[in-house]
Amino acid sequence: HGLLLSGQIDEAKAIYLEISDEEIAHGRKGAAFALGDFKLLQTKAARSYPQIEAITPWIKSLVRE
Repeated sequence: HGLLLSGQIDEAKAIYLEISDEEIAHGRKGAAFALGDFKLLQTKAARSYPQIEAITPWIKSLVRE
């Protein structure tokens, strides 16, 4: 997420793509896990991040049930 939030979107996308189907925790794979992290980050920080909002549709496309 650090790459994404620092504006290195292409680099972040490469990593998200690489881990999209890897189980990260509790049966959640990378893309779904990232979406959960995004929601948590925005809730805890009580603010929105334009980088997260911009990449969320793309990450959602990586989620496989």
